[in-house]
Amino acid sequence: MKARSGASKQAVPYAIPYIPATRRGSSDFFRTDKDFGDPDTYWTKFAIPKAGEVIGEFQPALFRRLSAQQPASFGDLFAHLGRGGGPARPAPLQAAVDRLFSPERLPPGPVLAIIEDLPGSGKTEAGDLIAQRLIAMGRADGYYSGLPTMATADSAFDRKVAGARGSSFADALFTVSPQVVLAHSKRHRHAGFRVVPTWAALETGDGSALDWFARSSRRALLADFGVGTVDQALVGALRARYATLRLAGLWRKVLIIDEVHAYDDYMQVLLGSLLRYQGIMGHSVVLMSATLPSRLKAPLIRAYASGAGWNSIADAAETLGARPYPLLTKVHADGIGLHPVPPSPSTGLRSVHIAPAHDEGTVIARIAGWLDGGRSVIWFRNTVDDAVEAWERFRALSRESGWPEPVLYHARFLPADRAAAERRLHRIAGKHAVPADRRSRLVIATQAAEQSLDLDFDELVTDLAPADAVCQRLGRRRRHARASDGSPAIDGIDRRPDSSILLFTPKLDARSASRDWYRRTFPHAANIYTNDAQLWLSACLLTEPESLRGKSRPEGGFVMAEDIRPLMERVYADPADPAFRQAVPAVLLGRHYAAVEDDLSKHSKGRQVALAFKGGLVVEWNAERRADDADLDPEDPKTRLGENFNVLLAMVEGGIPRFLDEDGDPLEASECRCPARLRNLPEQESLKSLLTKHLPEPQRKRLRDRDIILLTPTDGGSWYGEADVSDREGRFPRQRGRVTYSPITGLRVARPTR
Repeated sequence: MKARSGASKQAVPYAIPYIPATRRGSSDFFRTDKDFGDPDTYWTKFAIPKAGEVIGEFQPALFRRLSAQQPASFGDLFAHLGRGGGPARPAPLQAAVDRLFSPERLPPGPVLAIIEDLPGSGKTEAGDLIAQRLIAMGRADGYYSGLPTMATADSAFDRKVAGARGSSFADALFTVSPQVVLAHSKRHRHAGFRVVPTWAALETGDGSALDWFARSSRRALLADFGVGTVDQALVGALRARYATLRLAGLWRKVLIIDEVHAYDDYMQVLLGSLLRYQGIMGHSVVLMSATLPSRLKAPLIRAYASGAGWNSIADAAETLGARPYPLLTKVHADGIGLHPVPPSPSTGLRSVHIAPAHDEGTVIARIAGWLDGGRSVIWFRNTVDDAVEAWERFRALSRESGWPEPVLYHARFLPADRAAAERRLHRIAGKHAVPADRRSRLVIATQAAEQSLDLDFDELVTDLAPADAVCQRLGRRRRHARASDGSPAIDGIDRRPDSSILLFTPKLDARSASRDWYRRTFPHAANIYTNDAQLWLSACLLTEPESLRGKSRPEGGFVMAEDIRPLMERVYADPADPAFRQAVPAVLLGRHYAAVEDDLSKHSKGRQVALAFKGGLVVEWNAERRADDADLDPEDPKTRLGENFNVLLAMVEGGIPRFLDEDGDPLEASECRCPARLRNLPEQESLKSLLTKHLPEPQRKRLRDRDIILLTPTDGGSWYGEADVSDREGRFPRQRGRVTYSPITGLRVARPTR
């Protein structure tokens, strides 16, 4: 086999366990319709030569090594970040990475780096700089960045691969162009991710990777450079089909995992197993978070260190406790290095008052005052229903007051409509937004806007949510320095007038608190955020931050760099800690203990399906598979518990059905997230058959067991219809619910009332 430019020839037989597992390998190369005689003849005369052909044609990263660029400085690697044509100036965190991950200061062997810093502090660039250094020093051959959602993965792919001002981080790692993939189940929707059939087309820049890598999620990690969801890597820690192929795709790659705090107890078990495997293999990992409690951090360090055989370091992880913040942690064979980082002066040291508001009238009046003053505002709501209701109210107010129409952003849009909403967001509040587009603009958003979107609003309101979520939301306020009129500040000094953040919360009166303290104000959100004790502490400590420090400061207020660490430790303390129970009204502890029990259940479920990487892969793989809970399928475990409901939307006009969006692949373009499982009505089966009968066979196969909801257009540019709607337990009570869709408000489902 001839290695391509920059690649090294590797032993062909190692292709056998992996390549035949893929559809292309098994059907196009490894014939099963021919008698090859005895197994030895098949192995030597056919299997090995054919495996070589597969490797030679597709060049999986596992079987080649691209030549790396030399170690780059922060300024060289991110020159496009310079202001006004000047050089890029690293933030304190980035400067620390530039210094501590130099060839002279980095100990030999693999490393686990944990980056803890504020939202907007440059964690992404710091993690990428670590990866570039490790690849340049020959300690890794590839790169994979795992994000919490497909939307955040798409955004990261745009920044790293499409590149700002023509640059590409992927090309900065190697002397030749790597194969680049976007790794998640909906990657084909992304206009910037292009695949090509041949190497010739790839080498002329017509695409990012050969379509062989993109045709199946299980092969995507075999490319040299990948950005996608964390789930694509976590599958390797499951006793699931093709898990070994995912692990092979991580071979000698730097694995970067962002928003580590965002994963529940089930996913934390899988992440710990994956970190143990990475430690066993000697692969480096970078973890990033703004709000990582020590209760989560210690097990992650222990998992990686124990896998690497550093038992004393694994034991030491339990004694770290709460440390300074921001913090860069290096875990390597010589020990655990803790490197405090100065906070970013623009946001980290700014004192901000977080004022409570206990009714919607107060919230609406405050927002109206800001809009009258020309300020840009974001209101984070905890559910789509709450967001739509607030949007409808402010749309009416905007017509009376002369403000621009508010913008609504959440996750229940068709792909094209969500992309359009994101473009509106960036035009209103992006880094380069101009004052004319920002003036008196209101965005009402859900958790979908918490992460990865680079947004900068003058003022912020948030419904009460757990402390880590609120802190993520705070990162969307005054993220970039601006002049008093909202124009970008070239000198990096923010001159906008001081104001308070508004926290919409139930009253914080311990004497009058009741069991439905949170539900009375947020009936929808109470089904999402179930730990009332943590919510109570979050509200108390955010609005009275002096209790975090044990003393007051002259200017008062919440200071992110100083208060995030004690906030996380207090809110997410060990549930058995007496101090935690004493700080919360006793009436709220019932829901607290129920939530803790649910977390323990998730942890147990994770242990049932995860590979421990302790007794040998084959032994663990062949161990008895069991599932003590109906949520688990022992033969096909998932990376996340619970179900993400999706539905296909179509319209009927003049008796003719068609998909709601037929641009490109209509099945991809017409799929939308949904709050419940929907079933199309039995009397619509004939229309469904008419809709699908002319589709190509591959698309008809994808429609098996899928429901298509048929809607009728309205004069206002929206669609409505009916469907059978499941209840909150996933059952169908044989009652119909109303389904509406609008490009402006998205998908709404009204469950039937009993």
